Amino acid sequence: MIRSILAVVAGYLAMFIGVSIFFTFVVFFAWGGKLPDPATYTTPPSWLLYAELAWVPLVSVAGGWVCAFVARSRPMRHAAALVAIMAPLTAVSIVGEWGMKPVWSLLGVPVLGMAGVLLGARLYRAV
Repeated sequence: MIRSILAVVAGYLAMFIGVSIFFTFVVFFAWGGKLPDPATYTTPPSWLLYAELAWVPLVSVAGGWVCAFVARSRPMRHAAALVAIMAPLTAVSIVGEWGMKPVWSLLGVPVLGMAGVLLGARLYRAV
């Protein structure tokens, strides 16, 4: 039971670190080291949305792999538990960002992220 909880937490932390690296890249390279003023927020440039759409599945595959590695047994079940935790957090994120980003980005990123977690666990199982 403890290993199962640790597996899901480790997978989530792996994704959190990956997303944090992406966000750090955006702040320092795309916005010149300063966070944009929330009062003057505009939609991110399209290249940034595409970069996010490409980065999140990679990070999610890593998170699914880490989750499966820590779990060792029943990797797909543990990855499914991680996806089950991601789903309500994704819903909150979509509601919070509605109108700030295009719908394709709001829905595409989480769908690819959840699919990436399952793919990462499947890759672990295949090795």
